[in-house]
Amino acid sequence: MREMMTDKKMHGIIGLAVRAGQVVLGEAMTIHAIRSHEAEIAFLDDSAACNAVKKIADACEYHFVPLVIIKSGILESATGKEGRKAAAILKGTFAKQVLSILSQTQNDSSYSLYSRSLSHNAGVHVTNDQG
Repeated sequence: MREMMTDKKMHGIIGLAVRAGQVVLGEAMTIHAIRSHEAEIAFLDDSAACNAVKKIADACEYHFVPLVIIKSGILESATGKEGRKAAAILKGTFAKQVLSILSQTQNDSSYSLYSRSLSHNAGVHVTNDQG
C-alpha cells in the first residue's frame, strides 16, 4: 500500500514538474543538464539500455547528482511522452519534493537506497524489490 502511494506521489510530482518546464527529457538533454550543473536529480527507467545507464550514472557520480532508478513506464506515463527513459529535474522546489519522498521511503521494505560514492551523498539508487 505504501509503495503504491509513493509511486503515485512520484508520478504526480514528475508530471507537475514537466508541466512547469522544470524537467529535461532524453538521454542527451539529461547528461547536458547534469554536466552544466542545472540538474538537481536525475531519473532513469529500469528498462533503459545499459549504455545509457552507464553514461548517466557516470555523469551523476562525477557531478554529485542523485540518480533514481524507477520502475519501467513511470517516466513515460508522468511525462506523457512514449519512449522516454531518462529525465532530470532542474534545481528548485520540485527536486526538493522528490528528495523528500525518497528520504521517506528509506525505511520502506520495497525500496532500497544506497550511495554510489561513500564520501559524498551522490548516486542515490532506488529500485522496487517486488518487480
